[in-house]
Amino acid sequence: MSMTHDNDGNAVLSTLNDAGLVLVGANYRTLAIEVRERLSLCGVDVPYALRALRAEPKVREVVFLSTCNRAEIYALIDNTEPEVLLEFLYRQHRLPKEKLRKGLYILTNEDACAHLFQVAAGLDSLVLGEPQILKQVKDAFQQALQEDACGAVLSQLFRHAIRVGKRVRTETRISEGAISIPHAAVHFAERTLDNLSNCNVLLIGIGEMGMLTLKLLRKRGATKIVIANRSFERARALADEFGARAVSLSELSTCIANADVVISCTAAPNHVIDYDTIQQVMSMRSERPLLIIDLAVPRDVAPEVGKLRNVTLVNVDGLEVVVQQHRQQRQWEARRAEGIVTEEVEAFWRWWRARRVEPIIVGLLQRAEQIRRRTLSEFNGRFEQLSERDRELLEMLTRRLTKRLLHPTLEQIKQFASEVEDADLIELCARLLGAKSK
Repeated sequence: MSMTHDNDGNAVLSTLNDAGLVLVGANYRTLAIEVRERLSLCGVDVPYALRALRAEPKVREVVFLSTCNRAEIYALIDNTEPEVLLEFLYRQHRLPKEKLRKGLYILTNEDACAHLFQVAAGLDSLVLGEPQILKQVKDAFQQALQEDACGAVLSQLFRHAIRVGKRVRTETRISEGAISIPHAAVHFAERTLDNLSNCNVLLIGIGEMGMLTLKLLRKRGATKIVIANRSFERARALADEFGARAVSLSELSTCIANADVVISCTAAPNHVIDYDTIQQVMSMRSERPLLIIDLAVPRDVAPEVGKLRNVTLVNVDGLEVVVQQHRQQRQWEARRAEGIVTEEVEAFWRWWRARRVEPIIVGLLQRAEQIRRRTLSEFNGRFEQLSERDRELLEMLTRRLTKRLLHPTLEQIKQFASEVEDADLIELCARLLGAKSK
């Protein structure tokens, strides 16, 4: 819906194909990791994907949210049609339509808004209340802004979602003592190996998740830690800080041979650890068991590694048992958080409905300004004796008077629009206020 003007300066309401909010995504509940990892967008993939989708004629705005547990596309699309997003996923990731479609959820408008708010609040995470997701939502939003893929509507939506995430964590205790994926990994390692203080630990990758894992390992008593990272200098700096040892990725085989547990969390697009490497390593370990925890999406470790004798391979989906114990303890706080989300969705949707009358308001203000100027020009001859200062005061006075006269009406229009769903009522409102419908 947009507003133009005819030759007489009257506001004209043009009814265009209304754009709607569309979400297409998959998470740890709907798609297994072997399919979900193929939807994951890493590094340079995100700007390319944002530009490619933004170039689609029907797509007005778009944001990608890609984490180890979810891959989601939020978009403002003409006619609220999800097909353009689905076709992009099929084409981009070369996945069979039937296989992918079964694991995707498609939400529109208010449902899509509610889902994002739940995500930001930590209610849709594998680990209930986990703190990392809010930063990931912020990062996804910022990246879309940088690529000029996010406009007024999705900016409002994501800023509101970030506020919801903060409010939930302030007004509830859902994040107090909340465990993250690294928490779950370290807990799983402790439960499997009994005591980390006597274990040789190899940590591969030292990004945000790797840093958190390193801190937790030290906190839980692990002292024999080896850090392997693409940047050896960064690994060495952190090793000095945390009393660990740094190695380059070229030394992985030797380090794995000595390790009791390997925790891998790189951002590599391909496997860092393959079957042949582990098969060779295990032949040198004299039946000594090896625990490998793969926190990366896409996965760092080839899945067939888990079939080797004396190897236990766990990925993020496999940490579900640890996570469920934690989830049951936090259900009361989750219910309180859900109430906040419901309240905030209603608030955002009032804004969403009210924005439909923005063209009407702009048109009325422009029309009022034209009438003001025309009226002043009719008396222009009588103002010749006025000083420049008096003319400026007259201009300011008439503008202020016009705005004050219109203000109550404009506020009522916004209030009316925020309370009704029917677009026909909005058009009727426009006509009653002097707009012409094309």
